[in-house]
Amino acid sequence: MEESVKTVKEIKDVFDKFQALQRQVQHPTREGMIDALKGAVEVASSEVSRSEYSRGNIYSVPWESISDAELYQKLPQYQKALLSHCINKYGETVVNQYIDSLIKH
Repeated sequence: MEESVKTVKEIKDVFDKFQALQRQVQHPTREGMIDALKGAVEVASSEVSRSEYSRGNIYSVPWESISDAELYQKLPQYQKALLSHCINKYGETVVNQYIDSLIKH
């Protein structure tokens, strides 16, 4: 029981980060995008790194050096990385159950 509570809390944290990215897609601000992207990296650093490498971004660049347009382009990329992290860690069934519980409330 305690393990499932921990899992739900961890999944909720991932989806909170996902929603922060989505808010920036809808109403972007430079600081908001940077904060949301950093939040995604905190939770899903491996998946974000893989996503960056697959796009040819092999060098880490300070957030402040990235243009607003580039930051904006990273938002959906990092959302996919968060979702991938969640599915890899907890399984698609558990993630779908969590999403269904959100929809029902």
